[in-house]
Amino acid sequence: MYKAKRVGQANAYQESSARSLKMLRRSILAKSNIGFADNVHLEEKKRITLLVLFVFMVSFLLCWLLLSQISPFFWAKTSLTASVQPKSAVRGTMMQFSGTLSGEDVVGKNVTLAVTCPDATRIATLYAITDTNGYWHGQWPVPATHDLGKHTVTASFETLEAVDNFMVKFAAPQNNGE
Repeated sequence: MYKAKRVGQANAYQESSARSLKMLRRSILAKSNIGFADNVHLEEKKRITLLVLFVFMVSFLLCWLLLSQISPFFWAKTSLTASVQPKSAVRGTMMQFSGTLSGEDVVGKNVTLAVTCPDATRIATLYAITDTNGYWHGQWPVPATHDLGKHTVTASFETLEAVDNFMVKFAAPQNNGE
């Protein structure tokens, strides 16, 4: 009987352990399901965040493209260049000035050329008109009594300016010593 009682107690203990184990499994599953639901919720938040970010980026690009078509800030910039040949000359030499006006609608534009001597006094003002490619050119003879030294040519169009320099120097002596 004692043995039967012990077997009965062992069976009861096993049943109790099995119930406890089932309850523990249910509890773990319930907690893991809650964790699973939280993970799904986080993944959903990530997807929504990425979607909002994508919509923002597309909207930004569309606005930028629209503004680039109507705003002068985004339009092609106009530029001006100037060049003088020769870089070094003697009195009486014919100086050649040239350059380009680039950008949109550059045909037939007036470019003003200002020649200044070493003390920054303006000594000549010339005008050039751009051709179909925006190219302009002009010439100017260095006066026989002109100052020696570094001279500056400033080409200007509206608010743009381009600068180049040339030197006026003594003539080299002739072969016969003159």
